[in-house]
Amino acid sequence: MKGCVDAIIKRGEEYIPMDIKFSCFKSLFYQWKMQLVAYAVLVEENFGCSVKKAYIYLTEGKG
Repeated sequence: MKGCVDAIIKRGEEYIPMDIKFSCFKSLFYQWKMQLVAYAVLVEENFGCSVKKAYIYLTEGKG
């Protein structure tokens, strides 16, 4: 599996993947959640940690 996480927040030993969506929608789509799950798996494999949470940041436009 390959992917590029938009951001990873590191707090102590905790890694939190974050995906940024440029969207006017106010709710989360199932596909977005599954994409974040895949990112969590990649973070776990690459950093040898257990991901307990992840964030999706919704913003209305680029720039």
